[in-house]
Amino acid sequence: MVSTGTIATITAIMVYLLMIIGAFVRASGFGLACPDWPTCHGQIIPEFTTPVISEYTHRVVAAFSSLFVLITMVLAVKRHRGSGVATFATLSFLLIIGQVILGMVTVLSELDPLIGTAHLAMATAVFGSTVITAVLARKLPIT
Repeated sequence: MVSTGTIATITAIMVYLLMIIGAFVRASGFGLACPDWPTCHGQIIPEFTTPVISEYTHRVVAAFSSLFVLITMVLAVKRHRGSGVATFATLSFLLIIGQVILGMVTVLSELDPLIGTAHLAMATAVFGSTVITAVLARKLPIT
């Protein structure tokens, strides 16, 4: 059985990777390579060009990161109910939901700078809460 600490650590690493990819998308100017949401040019799997690959990769990694945040929360609540691990894992899940919504709004607002700043701030909060979850979970007995 995989420990909650291991899953939580993988989750934090995935969220960090997501932030790096997001920073690349922003810095490269590819943020509107997929101008609609949740599809990309009206397709679930779009025709790939370099800008689309960059933005689409960000979305795919976001989906997997969100799934790992959910898995971490489920494990934490199941195995460590009432602990800080469960609290921060739940916070991470709530924040990632907000982050996904902000990602959608960022695209639909055509990269409004204020929305983009909020998206970055929320990403930082998600990362922080996943790191805290991982640190707390690694201090607990393996269950």
